[in-house]
Amino acid sequence: MKRLVRLAAYLCLSPFWSTGQNSAIAAEDIVRLVKDVKPAVVLIQTFDADSQPSGSASGFFINDKAHIITNHHVIEGAYSATVRTSSGREYAVEGILASDIKADIVKLSVNIQDSNITPLKLSTTIPSEGEDIVVIGSPPRP
Repeated sequence: MKRLVRLAAYLCLSPFWSTGQNSAIAAEDIVRLVKDVKPAVVLIQTFDADSQPSGSASGFFINDKAHIITNHHVIEGAYSATVRTSSGREYAVEGILASDIKADIVKLSVNIQDSNITPLKLSTTIPSEGEDIVVIGSPPRP
């Protein structure tokens, strides 16, 4: 999970951060980063066979086809799952498109008809050791 969270945060942060910025500029960059990334982040709620909530976690859109990445342990053992977007809309998870249990990562499919999906922009570079990152997640349901 730590690897995925670090990677997701870095993927979002890389265009906004540069070494040597003063803290006021860095704070403005973080505010802008959160605003830009928030539409890509979702809350995943899992349910057991009795439709009782069994867990929740964050995930993020990776493309405009409503494919979502999250950790495998989030959906492991779940009977069903839903996704809540930053706009508050909820959608059922339709299925698992790809899974790597060892890496604790899963790609989910969600049927979203509207075209208002904002995928996370991915970077191809890996963060350097000691580099600052920002973690952005979805808050739990009230």
